[in-house]
Parts: sequence; C-alpha cells; structure tokens
Amino acid sequence: MWNANPLGSGLVISILLEVPSNLNYNNCMLDREEQIAEAREEHIKWVDDEISKFYWGFADDLSEHGSERMDKFLNGELKEKMLEILMDDYKAWF
Repeated sequence: MWNANPLGSGLVISILLEVPSNLNYNNCMLDREEQIAEAREEHIKWVDDEISKFYWGFADDLSEHGSERMDKFLNGELKEKMLEILMDDYKAWF
C-alpha cells in the first residue's frame, strides 16, 4: 500500500503483517510431527538398505556364527544409533 507523505517529501510504504492465530500454529505443529514421522520412515529404509549392503559384503566370508553375530550387531546397536544420529541431525535443520 502506498501513501502520500503529508509533508510532500515522497512516498511512504505501509507494510501490513499478519500474525498467525493459535489454530494455525497448532496445525504447523501437527505438520511438523507428520514430517518427523515421514523422515523417520525414510531414515529406517535408508539404514536398512545400507546395513543389507554391508552385511552381504561380509556374510559369505564368515561362519554361520560370525554372520549371526554381525547381523545382531548391525540390526541392533548400530541401527539404533544411526537412526538416533540421523533424527538428531534432521531436527537440527528443521
């Protein structure tokens, strides 16, 4: 919106800012939760795919016992920590 300056020294720009209502804020928070849930699903798929690649790179050269130990580690402690790291990183940029 342009308004003429009453002193005649030029134009003044008026800026109107809208503040979102609490309802809109709540919707944004729901959207954020949905986005976090979607990101977690993507992270799980990504980590599962990479664990599978890693596993099959070694599994054929290990004994059955060694393969089982590696599978337990990769799909347990490693997977849990990787998902935690990815989610912390995602939330830091969100």
